[in-house]
Amino acid sequence: MKHPLAVAVHNGFTAALAQEIENGNISLQAASQLGRFAMAITQEYLKGNSMFGKDLRFFAQDGEMFEQMLISNKVNLQRFGDS
Repeated sequence: MKHPLAVAVHNGFTAALAQEIENGNISLQAASQLGRFAMAITQEYLKGNSMFGKDLRFFAQDGEMFEQMLISNKVNLQRFGDS
């Protein structure tokens, strides 16, 4: 599997949207639109573009948060085939 952290975050986001649909807090149409919008923004950041006045470097602290989560939970991404 390539990019296991990205896959986990994306699926976590999708599962959270699904739960909100099930709870009646959001419509399926709105959740689908949110998912497409999030993917489009992700792609733009990875292309090096700035979205809403910020580029991917602005979120470096978020990357540190993920790194610390991986370390503290002793997650080995290599077991998913990530190098």
